[in-house]
Amino acid sequence: MDTSKRGITGPVLLVFLMGLLSVAVLPSESLAVSESYCRRYADEAVRANNEAQRLKCRYGGARWSSDWQGHFNWCRGARKGDAIWETLERRKAIQGCRSAVNNCRTYAQRAVAQQQENINRSCGYAGARWHSNYSTHYNWCFANAGRIKRVKQEDMQRKLALMECRQRGTKWDSCAEYARKAVAQQQENKRLGCGYWGFAWHEDYKGHYNWCQRARNWEEVRRETNNRAAELSKCRRRRP
Repeated sequence: MDTSKRGITGPVLLVFLMGLLSVAVLPSESLAVSESYCRRYADEAVRANNEAQRLKCRYGGARWSSDWQGHFNWCRGARKGDAIWETLERRKAIQGCRSAVNNCRTYAQRAVAQQQENINRSCGYAGARWHSNYSTHYNWCFANAGRIKRVKQEDMQRKLALMECRQRGTKWDSCAEYARKAVAQQQENKRLGCGYWGFAWHEDYKGHYNWCQRARNWEEVRRETNNRAAELSKCRRRRP
């Protein structure tokens, strides 16, 4: 019987489909990782872990190990896509740690300098925010590396406090000058025998200084100084 014109029979069709299936799975099998690639993978994994330990990144888990053979064996049993993904995640984590380390070093150095200014200016600030321990500032920053806004707020609070202290210091310096001048004017009042007396005329430096500190504004302070100067000028003109 001539069967050349007949369709594919059941057994033949089954063999044909199995052949197609075997071809279809070849691409996934081609993703298996080569030995040379896995050696490079393990080398980089160990280098990354060593850097993480040096930077004290505090990473953990199977990804972070100096076990070269363990990384190599895992790679050999993994798909190449998974191995690439693992390498990229490790690189991203290391880059994030480097950035946090650099930022926290800068933060801690600035915090120590801010505390030194606090001491030098006698601002009087105290508490957990105000100290000269670099390591404590650094560790706090690193523990909050994922909360950048909080770290920036802490730094800004010190900056604002020091700005206020500087402004206050400027007023203290100016009030010291006011008090010195007020005492000198009273001494001239006595020397010339002008006879001026009252609240504005005395030699109590601290009294003048405290009044200046309580003054509403600098215009009021300048007016008080100028009034005494005007009275002394009149007194000089009266003298023979």
